[in-house]
Amino acid sequence: MNNLLILGAGQFGLMVKEIAESMNCFDKIDFLDDKNELAVGKL
Repeated sequence: MNNLLILGAGQFGLMVKEIAESMNCFDKIDFLDDKNELAVGKL
């Protein structure tokens, strides 16, 4: 399986995460974002 790193944890980033989760293709899904506490790092 694969990991997914989404750039931006805003409205569209959360939508991308939701779609990716429904695909069941990724073991781990994380965000990079300067202003969101869900992110694992900054851009």
